[in-house]
Amino acid sequence: MATQTCAICGAEINLLQQQQLGDGNYICRKVCAKRTMKDFDPFHATLHEVQAHIKQLEEGTKIWNQLFKAKPIKKKLKYPGRGYVAVSEELGLMAKLEPHYKFFIFGKYYLANVYRIADLYGYELEKGPAGIGDLMGRKSNKDVKYPSIHYYFWDTEGMADFHGYLGTQPYTKAKKYYDTLFGIQKTLGNIGNTWKNQMTAIKATANAIKTTVSGEGAEAEGTEAAEAIDRAMYGDRTEWIAKAEAAMAKYQP
Repeated sequence: MATQTCAICGAEINLLQQQQLGDGNYICRKVCAKRTMKDFDPFHATLHEVQAHIKQLEEGTKIWNQLFKAKPIKKKLKYPGRGYVAVSEELGLMAKLEPHYKFFIFGKYYLANVYRIADLYGYELEKGPAGIGDLMGRKSNKDVKYPSIHYYFWDTEGMADFHGYLGTQPYTKAKKYYDTLFGIQKTLGNIGNTWKNQMTAIKATANAIKTTVSGEGAEAEGTEAAEAIDRAMYGDRTEWIAKAEAAMAKYQP
């Protein structure tokens, strides 16, 4: 059997012990591959992406244990859409959780990837095997009746998207929760925020076009226009950025 060297720990690994990555590198299944989440896909990932995810998971688990499990925070955690996704509005952070057990079904604990709420830009409904089957590492025809939410995050090193199992909970309930967080739910209660962001985006874009024609300050105006358009599409994230920064200032690595 052809042997390879694990690109992370340097161990010599045979054919049965190796996991090939998307960029042609190899890592060991016994140690390094197990340092990733079960639904992380190493086959299509580069070595850099695997290392970034391992770092993300190690740090995220520390943040989960230190910040999310504090009693005042833990009591107020939201679990929209189930699927081991926990949201803390107080921290401005959310976590993708993976349950583990120290012995059989005893001594339950969680590994966690932690994300800023402000970086969440997509939470789309997906039906079929991307639900409970993928989450638990198995696939079958019955998975079709278990839909999931596909989460996407901006500027995230490591695992930048994942699926959260919905179970019997309706997707519309979870979507409404996230839309409301960002002020983009079109209801009488917050339609004013949506309209304000849209008008700001239109004005900023118009200013950017004018300055491009004049040739003065085009870069700054273009940046302002892009940010205004983002706010109109995805909601204003200023509050969530501030909360996450305040929370992470208290985190002790």
